[in-house]
Amino acid sequence: MESIFIIIVGLALAYFAFRLQFNANKLRKKGIKTEGIIFDTVQSDNPDSGVIYPLVRFVTSKNEWITEKYNVGTTYWMLKKGQKITVIYNPENPKEFIIKSALNALVPLFLTALSIAMLAGGIYGLLHI
Repeated sequence: MESIFIIIVGLALAYFAFRLQFNANKLRKKGIKTEGIIFDTVQSDNPDSGVIYPLVRFVTSKNEWITEKYNVGTTYWMLKKGQKITVIYNPENPKEFIIKSALNALVPLFLTALSIAMLAGGIYGLLHI
């Protein structure tokens, strides 16, 4: 039973990694690059996790101010309030954006590797019951 749960979690992680990578690639191709700033940070719902979500502020090509919570959490030491960043946003929906950084490119790869490990472990567990 544990093996099936591990496989399900591995599949969910693989799906999440795929969607994250797909959306980021779409924005990199069709998005508009601009400078932004970490306006503030928002603590995760689980204060024990140490994860924060940056509140990003930038101006679109139509001179609209966007202030929005980024959907990928980080640790407090990686992004600091007032830090300048590069943002790539969807011109049709500027609240859909990514922060351009090497770390954001690695997150989907890490999640994919973790999902493969979980799937392999789950399958191994099923085969060796």
